[in-house]
Amino acid sequence: VPQSFLAVCDPLIVNSAEAADLTGTDITTHDDAAKAIQSLSQICRSVVLTLGASGAMHSDGHRLVHTPSP
Repeated sequence: VPQSFLAVCDPLIVNSAEAADLTGTDITTHDDAAKAIQSLSQICRSVVLTLGASGAMHSDGHRLVHTPSP
């Protein structure tokens, strides 16, 4: 996916497999997810990364928040 396309996504919403494809990083832990979001935040204004049963993480470029599943 071209970076110019990603740059206009606000927010960019991806699951862990999609984030792994975009960043080239395996996402198996919350730390991996945080690193992927930080990488994508260099391109996009805001990022939401869904983590299935583990909830989701999101960033507005200033802070990173993990929201667990209910």
